[in-house]
Amino acid sequence: MYPASKHINLDFLTSVLIVCFVLYTQLICAQMAPETKHQTACCDQVSPTAVAQYRIKDRFLCKCFEKNDSLCFSLVDLITNKCAFPTQAIHALKYVNQNHQQAQSLQLKMDTGEVFKNRLYIAWADQKNGENNWDVFLVYSDDLGLHWTDPILVTYRPNHKNQWSPKLNVDSKSGQVSLLYFDQQNDVHLNFCDVSLAQSINGGLKFDYFKLNDKPLLLKKNSFCDFFEEMNQQTWASWCNPIEKKRTQINLNELAQIQEADYKAYQLIQIQSSIAYKAQMAIDFFCAEDLILEAEISKPIDPRFNSKHIKAKAYKKGNNQLLIDMKSIKLPKGNYTLTLYYKGINKYIWITEE
Repeated sequence: MYPASKHINLDFLTSVLIVCFVLYTQLICAQMAPETKHQTACCDQVSPTAVAQYRIKDRFLCKCFEKNDSLCFSLVDLITNKCAFPTQAIHALKYVNQNHQQAQSLQLKMDTGEVFKNRLYIAWADQKNGENNWDVFLVYSDDLGLHWTDPILVTYRPNHKNQWSPKLNVDSKSGQVSLLYFDQQNDVHLNFCDVSLAQSINGGLKFDYFKLNDKPLLLKKNSFCDFFEEMNQQTWASWCNPIEKKRTQINLNELAQIQEADYKAYQLIQIQSSIAYKAQMAIDFFCAEDLILEAEISKPIDPRFNSKHIKAKAYKKGNNQLLIDMKSIKLPKGNYTLTLYYKGINKYIWITEE
């Protein structure tokens, strides 16, 4: 819950504006779509497989839910127990398998601050980009759910690994959007995962990313991650791994230290950002210390491409060379991504056709 605003006059004005908006949308919907009046019945009558909701000053209830393989939204007037406008499908959901409810993790929050005041956010995980490729998406609305943006892919990585179970937080002062989720981008074999945090200070258009855990996690079904706030209004990220039988938490004010540690690990390998395709690839790189390196070749815009694995090998500190016979692994001339896995992180370079 967010703390109550100290500006009582602004809260009253906001409530008046919301009431006016609801009355206006009811009038417009009644005029433009009389055949859909049956949809304005109480939205509690639906039987979704997953639902998230958010109350606005105990007067309105925002709901997002999955129904008929679509992400739907409704705004319920708690006094009349009717929807302010017909329930609408925001986005078609895609699941390759049927056991998806836990991973979907529908999240619904509102910005109660001044930067993006009354902006509604919905986050979820989806397999839109193919089997074994869960991604986290975000949409937002600036008119209480009447119109929504196209889905924003928050977790794109060119190696197309899984990111799932997002938890959403919106800072009531700064408007900063934070998404906490499980992440397998650093494990080529998809046996372990990390806890990652994506943060945006411009309303979800651009994100900065952080890996929060020190060691890879081996998760069980009842593992979870979430946000919580202390009495001093500081926000913490928290996760629980039953295998380790402990709960870990990090103050979001300490992210600068985490980012510095990630940067140092990222710099352990110095390599050019792109290289032209050759049948016999010889890729030079520098190691700042001895390490074990594993690699994978994928297509950056084709998540369904069957990636090629390059076995782990130990490299000494100093100058090294990675040799790849593209013909032997049956990769014709084209555009690819080479992802290097080491020290619990990954780094990628582009292989270009020209």
